[in-house]
Amino acid sequence: MIGIISLKSQQINSTFWIKFEIFIVKNQRNETNIRLIEVKNQNVSGSVDLKFLAGQAIKNLIQEEFDSLNIKIDYAFSVNSFLESNFKNINNKRFQKMKRYNENSNIPIFYAENNPNYFQELYEWVLS
Repeated sequence: MIGIISLKSQQINSTFWIKFEIFIVKNQRNETNIRLIEVKNQNVSGSVDLKFLAGQAIKNLIQEEFDSLNIKIDYAFSVNSFLESNFKNINNKRFQKMKRYNENSNIPIFYAENNPNYFQELYEWVLS
């Protein structure tokens, strides 16, 4: 690995704002990847869960901005314990479907609050 740059809440262009953790990774083959981690924090039921259905679309929109530069975009979610409990509840069919949809789209969901390995898992994903 040549280097990692970490940013927060940056504007990609004049029309598309993002509020993510951003990691720009340049590897030994001089390839650049941008890893976006959308942090979700919710403590009651509400509309934020619908955002989990938009991950692939947002990733695609951002990827279009970087295609001409040969930069690959990767996308992930990081969620708090309330959302984690919904994703881990096998009886919550809506969240199970959203989880499966993101897995099939290669969008990992990281559990931030109750996972002692959170930073290690995140670091491994950023460097993968």
